[in-house]
Amino acid sequence: MRYTYGYDALGAMKARAHALGFGITLPNDHPLDMENPDKQKRADSIFADFDKVMKDTTVIIADLEAYRGAEPDSGTVYELGMAYAKGARCYGYTRDKRSLAIKNQQSYLKDRKTYDERGNVMPYAELPFSSTIIGSTKIVECDYDDCLHMLMTDIEEEYKFKAGRKVIVDYSQHVTENEKKRPLIYLAGFERYDTNGDEIFKNERNLCKTWL
Repeated sequence: MRYTYGYDALGAMKARAHALGFGITLPNDHPLDMENPDKQKRADSIFADFDKVMKDTTVIIADLEAYRGAEPDSGTVYELGMAYAKGARCYGYTRDKRSLAIKNQQSYLKDRKTYDERGNVMPYAELPFSSTIIGSTKIVECDYDDCLHMLMTDIEEEYKFKAGRKVIVDYSQHVTENEKKRPLIYLAGFERYDTNGDEIFKNERNLCKTWL
């Protein structure tokens, strides 16, 4: 939160969650190597702290407000992905659930289709966020307080569900173990939306097979 009152605001948010019985961790809770003149070393320090904290985290609450352009902070999106992968609850709040076609000022309409700044059709232009955020995160159109109370409501409903002798499995504390086999690589990138996307990924796939 890059505001003059950022630390005070985060402190107030932390206090409200504590009052509801949650344990809280914030990105600035632990000492980081932010005085190092090497920016890469600073980045390494930030990630190492996040990696350590995320292994114990069972819920993530993300601010999905537009940060640079029409999308949320890229670091926040990554954190949501890591939280979802380990089975943590993913919640996000925003005041703007308009479609990406509207929020992205560089998009344009042509022949009743929405195109992005690279001239490609936006396949999910009607959604407020990328499909991965939509699929992984419970998005609340409101502020932090409303999102926190939504989380509390969900937890209370699950208590009722358990009381009815139903079963809920919590995978948030599980550790992923990789078998010692040939790596399975996921190739990510915006090239999937290019007209020659299949050819690009085919070449990348062949290159991976050559080296692995």
